[in-house]
Amino acid sequence: MGTVGAIPTLSALTSAGQPAYSAELLAALLAAATLLFMIFMVVMVLKAVYRIMVKAFLISAGVAVNLTFAVAAAVLAIGYLNR
Repeated sequence: MGTVGAIPTLSALTSAGQPAYSAELLAALLAAATLLFMIFMVVMVLKAVYRIMVKAFLISAGVAVNLTFAVAAAVLAIGYLNR
């Protein structure tokens, strides 16, 4: 923490004017934060895709059940009418 006059300021410099953090450390922190953000975004996208796939499966399963009952009803009706 440095001072401008009597006002304290947040600074990345030591009292001797040297950087308190090396460029390599800051680059590593930025890389780690970027990697975590990318992982977070991939997880969010996969979560959304999973939800869409579940909804699509439920819709298609419902359609399949309806078609199965419709075909069964048609077979029964045709069998009844052809007796």
